[in-house]
Amino acid sequence: MQTDIDQLIDLINQNLNKKLDFYTTTDNISVIENNLKTQLKQYVKAIEQLRINEYLNSKSKKRKMVFIDYNTFTACAIGAKYFNIGAYGTSHGYLLNYGVFMPLFNKLKKIGQIGRRSNKNIIKGKRNFVGKCAEVKASYAINKKNRITNISDIEFTKAYRPRTMQTIKRCNNCVYIFGNV
Repeated sequence: MQTDIDQLIDLINQNLNKKLDFYTTTDNISVIENNLKTQLKQYVKAIEQLRINEYLNSKSKKRKMVFIDYNTFTACAIGAKYFNIGAYGTSHGYLLNYGVFMPLFNKLKKIGQIGRRSNKNIIKGKRNFVGKCAEVKASYAINKKNRITNISDIEFTKAYRPRTMQTIKRCNNCVYIFGNV
């Protein structure tokens, strides 16, 4: 049963990624952020529906809420804009080819190996996995459409925890790479 739940959670995460797919916009960053919030509200509804369905489908006479490991849900989502291109990114999964965007790839390599925790000699405090951040994925999505020449020109929305809609601080990796904007 837990495997079925994990598969459903993975589908919910993948669905969020598809809905937050790359798009071109002339909207300002606040419109991008409002669109992000709308998609995250739907994500929260999908999570709540999963919990209700699992509860109702419970074969036990004493129904109880099914344990769902919230670490399996997407941890962070963010919107970004570079001139007239807007994109979203989530922390779910990894990219296939980091080397296509060399300015960002080189900065990622400075903090550690992609897929591993950042180097403690460079990143102080909590260290996250290199290359998994929503900011990185949003930047890559923008770079596919319009080559980014200066990473510091990327404008970001607030970062959100999708399952709770809370704004969260940007991780130390992203502060190092993009600055604390």
